[in-house]
Amino acid sequence: YTKKVISITPKLNIYCFEPVKSTFSTLNKNLESTRVDFIKTFNVGFSDKPETLSMNIYGDNGGSNSLYYNEYHAERSAAIRKEEVELKKLDDFVLENRITSIDFLKIDVEGHEFKVLMGALQSLESNVIKCIQFEYNNYWKKSGHKLESVIELLSSFNFSIYRLTPWGKLKVGKFKKSLENYKPSNYVAVKTIH
Repeated sequence: YTKKVISITPKLNIYCFEPVKSTFSTLNKNLESTRVDFIKTFNVGFSDKPETLSMNIYGDNGGSNSLYYNEYHAERSAAIRKEEVELKKLDDFVLENRITSIDFLKIDVEGHEFKVLMGALQSLESNVIKCIQFEYNNYWKKSGHKLESVIELLSSFNFSIYRLTPWGKLKVGKFKKSLENYKPSNYVAVKTIH
């Protein structure tokens, strides 16, 4: 994903986060050929508070690795294991690194998206974050989080919400119960400044 982004817009400051050690190692190997002065990688994830939690590892470099157990992926895993991972608040990271603007925040954390956003309330309130892409899938059901809660939260900070589809983006507007279906989809939230 990072390589694709820099192939389109090469002059960016990019921060990449991966809490799983083996996947973090692969991330760094994949980025060896890029200009390392503007891409920084961190072996950490995000949540609503600083903590260490146990991650379900369904496979090295697995896109389905999650803080939440999923029977579907467990049944298909050759060797499921657990790994302790470090989580921080995004607000703390922003302050520690003196970040004044995040043009694009991509969140793909297999059901933990709401907690990541709850750890970014100051950044959302102060207009640091301009655009957010997040994934929605059946892990949200496992985590007990609701798409409705995320849409309400981001709308309260003047974000317009869109569902990404193969034929373009569809404005969500007011939440509809039919959206809470746990089917894989991606959403984008764009800050509207009045």
